[in-house]
Amino acid sequence: MKAKTIASIVPPNYPRRQEQELENRKLTTTLSELVENAITVAENYLSYTEGRLPSLEAQSAPLSTALDNYLNSYRHEQPCDWSEEKLLNRCKQQVTKETISELSQRPAMDVEGITNILKALSGKDELPRGRYLLLRDNLEVLKEHQGRNAILSLPKTLTTLYDIQHTDIAASVRAETAETDPIKNKLIAQVNEALVAFNTANATGDVVEVERTHRHLIAARYEYLVLCAKRIRLLNGTTNNEELCAFSNELKQAQDDAEDALRQFKEEQEALKEALNADLEQCNKTRREEEARSSAYAMEYASKQKQMSTDLDTIVRLQRDVIDELRRKALELRDLMHKQKELTQAATAAKRAEEQRITSLQEFLNMHEQHCQRLRHCMAYLHGCKPVVEETERYVADMVKRLPINRMEEVVKEITNEEVGSFMDAYKNFVFSCGELAIKKSHRLDTLERQARLTKHNQDSAMDSLDPNMENYRVELTELTEQMKAVEGVLNALNATQDAGEQVFENVEDVVRDTFKRTNEVFVHPLQEFGLQLVDERTRFVKRSMKYVESEEREVAQKRGTLEQMKTMLLENNEYLAKAIAGDHTPTLMASPSIK
Repeated sequence: MKAKTIASIVPPNYPRRQEQELENRKLTTTLSELVENAITVAENYLSYTEGRLPSLEAQSAPLSTALDNYLNSYRHEQPCDWSEEKLLNRCKQQVTKETISELSQRPAMDVEGITNILKALSGKDELPRGRYLLLRDNLEVLKEHQGRNAILSLPKTLTTLYDIQHTDIAASVRAETAETDPIKNKLIAQVNEALVAFNTANATGDVVEVERTHRHLIAARYEYLVLCAKRIRLLNGTTNNEELCAFSNELKQAQDDAEDALRQFKEEQEALKEALNADLEQCNKTRREEEARSSAYAMEYASKQKQMSTDLDTIVRLQRDVIDELRRKALELRDLMHKQKELTQAATAAKRAEEQRITSLQEFLNMHEQHCQRLRHCMAYLHGCKPVVEETERYVADMVKRLPINRMEEVVKEITNEEVGSFMDAYKNFVFSCGELAIKKSHRLDTLERQARLTKHNQDSAMDSLDPNMENYRVELTELTEQMKAVEGVLNALNATQDAGEQVFENVEDVVRDTFKRTNEVFVHPLQEFGLQLVDERTRFVKRSMKYVESEEREVAQKRGTLEQMKTMLLENNEYLAKAIAGDHTPTLMASPSIK
């Protein structure tokens, strides 16, 4: 009830309004009757005898007494059109009636209780769950002191700072990659199964099965490699230029919400203080203006009343002086009576206006005092909120400084180290698997090319020597060409797979190198490590192949020499036969050497 009384301005009450109006009417009637009677006497003077003049002269004193009584007793006991809206507009108030009502209805700020809650929440040790829930519920009283336009809940943001202080950072960070853990375990099982199948095929010696299981092993390791890279990107936010991880977003959001809610609460308090101070100043200024204007009107009325009183006294004096001459000057007396009526009406009208002005001023002062009392009540409320704002500022600043950002970064680095280790192991196995199969296929391609060259040479030699095996050489050369195309297709597929794996590595290369640099480990690219093994394998293969190549070249050279010798002998035999046919001499055919 008290808050409602303070929030609304009570218009002035006039308990004697009817009595004063009745008295004012009596005074007006009396004065009007006297004036009218005076005029009537003056107008009927010609018909009245000398016996009426004394009565007319005797009425001057009652008339002056009645006017003095009217001036002393007349009051304006009725409203003068002042209302709360008119008062607020006249004082040019910024704070609306609704805002004042809202502030007046707010409960008193429990400064000590809220300060103790904030100090308890800002402690280093975690509070028992029951005590924390009780403090959180008690802190909700701050919400009643926030404006209706508040977007964020100040109690909620303050308790969020406490909650995040005691959050398991490692669990939160690991939870971001937890959804990929089943896939990771599944892919590890697939890699192990593929590795067992590959080792079993190597033990049996089945070349086709070895190649098939080798490809399956490469595909499984590539899938595992891609998953490891995805987990690293999830932790380091490299997918869409995000933050370090999602938990850092929670830390930043908690800090921003707390600072925004506190800033909005503080700005609202300061804005209300400024508006209320400005309204108080404007109220006092308006009151001084009204009092100054009222004083000016009062001085003007006093001067006017003095002048009218002087004029009325003059008329009364003239009336007395003229009574002896009224018998001859009835018309002049009548005019004076009418003028007396006009002056009397002017005096009564001026008195009514003056009394209305005085009542209006009192009405304004009454409502002005109520409004100032409301403003002072609101200012007292805001001053009571100031310690809570200061304590909340200290709490937010302290809790923001203690946000576990550094610990979170350390946990992310530790988990990143583990994931990078798993990724490098998977990538190394992938590179070695692809490289081993590529070496085998390269050796196979070299062997097929050497066999194709030898078969091509045998085919050419068979064409020159009309060897009946020429068709077999052609079929064999066709089969070798098909095998070479198949091997080249496998090599192209391996190159594409290796390129895809290298692309996966490049996506996380920065994170991998930073991790090796941070842990003071020497980074050796798996391709560099496998390159040494590749050089050794190719060197051994080339040395081993050169023996076969040199033997094949010697055989080819011998065959070419024999063919040339046979061509020469055939030409010589043709010449001898030609000479024999001509009858020159009888030739002796040369024996053909055997071809190995």
